Amino acid sequence: MARWLDRELAGLPASQAAAAAIKRLLPDVWMHLEGAIAGYREEPEHVHQMRVSSRRCRSALRLLELLLPHKLSRWFRKRLRSIQRASGAARDVDVMIHRIGRRISVFDPQWGVARAELLLQLSAQRDLDQQAIEKLHHDLRERDFPRHIDRIIRKIRWRGTDGEPFWHDYVEPRLQMIAQQMFEAGEQLEDSEQLHAFRISGKHFRYALELAGNCLPTRPRNRLYNSLRRLQDRLGTINDCVTSQLRLADWLAKLQATEDHQRRLLLHLIEEEQHREESQTQLFHQWWTDDRATKFRQLWDDVQRG
Repeated sequence: MARWLDRELAGLPASQAAAAAIKRLLPDVWMHLEGAIAGYREEPEHVHQMRVSSRRCRSALRLLELLLPHKLSRWFRKRLRSIQRASGAARDVDVMIHRIGRRISVFDPQWGVARAELLLQLSAQRDLDQQAIEKLHHDLRERDFPRHIDRIIRKIRWRGTDGEPFWHDYVEPRLQMIAQQMFEAGEQLEDSEQLHAFRISGKHFRYALELAGNCLPTRPRNRLYNSLRRLQDRLGTINDCVTSQLRLADWLAKLQATEDHQRRLLLHLIEEEQHREESQTQLFHQWWTDDRATKFRQLWDDVQRG
């Protein structure tokens, strides 16, 4: 469940709520970055949360642009993009290691040897990705990332031309615009690119909903949020299949000069992911009917009506 901002902030000036949001979101990124350094093999979840929290912060910076100092906001957007990129590369390898380890037994007479060799190479790649994360952490510590968090919080103020709005007046119309973008993205879902665009617009909606949630009626908001999370999970499963195919194809290209049994294993895994993508896409379309899409829109209408 999301951690909503305090309800008392809804009726306060937007700058006060924005400061509370940034005070929560940016330290989360730093905490997970430090966690990823401390022991990524024992606790790989930090890398995943590092990726998610950096996405969430980038979304918040866009939504709060009229309240943030431009130069510092740009500084954070650049660093958050680097954090997301580094954590994304590492996380993709973690997922691939997990998938291969789960799907092919070490005792498999056909693929066992190739599995062991491929996992060793993936583990070596993961070590390289970890070095990139550690270098990024070192660079951000040298640039005093935590002190920049304090600076941007102190500099939050209303920068619009009119008088400063209350938080609910600032965030609700922006949430409505992001919701509309998601609904429009969901009108055509005929191929993988459209499904991907729908998933990304859903992420933006979810992050905006988390920021605006303290202004919304509790029960309708929670029903909408839980439905959105289930939708995102199903789309995420399809996206994982697509990402795995791309990563496996990259490895296939890198292994041109290696043993043929590794190449055959990679081709086998790519074919499995293709079948899984087709199956999950079919299941999604069976689940995401016109009736379900209408009910989801009604949940959003219920939130707006209060």
